[in-house]
Amino acid sequence: MGQKNNVICSYLSEPAVFADFINGSIHNGKKVILPHQLSTNETVYYQKENHRPSDKRTPRYIERQRDTLKTICNNNCYVIIGIEAQDKVNYTMPLRCMEYDVIEYKRQLRELGQSRTKKLTNAEFLSGMAKDEKLNPVITIVFYHGEEPYDGCVSLHDMLELNVDNKTYKRFLSNYHINLVRPEDLDENMFETGLHELIGFLKYRNDKQGLINFIEQDNKRIQNMDEATLD
Repeated sequence: MGQKNNVICSYLSEPAVFADFINGSIHNGKKVILPHQLSTNETVYYQKENHRPSDKRTPRYIERQRDTLKTICNNNCYVIIGIEAQDKVNYTMPLRCMEYDVIEYKRQLRELGQSRTKKLTNAEFLSGMAKDEKLNPVITIVFYHGEEPYDGCVSLHDMLELNVDNKTYKRFLSNYHINLVRPEDLDENMFETGLHELIGFLKYRNDKQGLINFIEQDNKRIQNMDEATLD
């Protein structure tokens, strides 16, 4: 991961910025999410590789790390949202995001088992989940801020070889779409924090006149830009 992406990830991890990003990109600028409603989740997962019972090898754990992950707790709303910042196109992004979401659901399933006190039926025991238990929704947003146009896959089906014969089975293949967000798709006026300036600069970086107009219109805000946004 490059320095450009590192500073974006650090920036988005700030509660006020994270809430503003979600409000501006998902809720059309409405103040649905507030910083105090956020709690930071562990972003590193360790998955144990499964071996046969007779395998005597030392267990091996695989590390998976998200850029930023937070829980939104607001009245009856309890949702886990992760933001993956990308300054380079990743052609396996649907698979990567799908893996992140599955790992998070599995983590929730383990926590249910550890906190459960009631006795399970045979079917529930085999499932590892009681009939009346529910998992919390997990959403992953891909924020692509690279300079090159995004030409990667936006769904799992895009990654599959679906030729003439394979198309017969397409309707049986579960799909997974990524939530792709690009600066050019956003309205900078939907953001209240320094994201307003950041989105504006990213959006117009290849449009000289657009950039000039943006700077002229937001001159006062730009002159008082906070250090984190300036970075």
